[in-house]
Amino acid sequence: MDLYIATRTDAPHLLKIGRSSNTRDRCRQLQTGHCFNIKMLAICRRTGACDKPRHRALRDYRLGNSEWLCVDMLTAVEPSLLHISEPTRPY
Repeated sequence: MDLYIATRTDAPHLLKIGRSSNTRDRCRQLQTGHCFNIKMLAICRRTGACDKPRHRALRDYRLGNSEWLCVDMLTAVEPSLLHISEPTRPY
């Protein structure tokens, strides 16, 4: 599983942290039913297990009851996860 960080084109200051074994498909799933585009900012290979601890650590940054966080990238991800093994392209 990979950890991903995504943003919205209508609110680039909002981030979503999640995990998926297929980030391209996950991006398409997230896009369904929204009037904004979803853009993957980073994919951290083989770090999907960090998803739940990150969400717990960032609970104060949640935007209401949504899955989106009002947090900057450096706060959202531990420094050890910032190494991205492959360049990513927006989907």
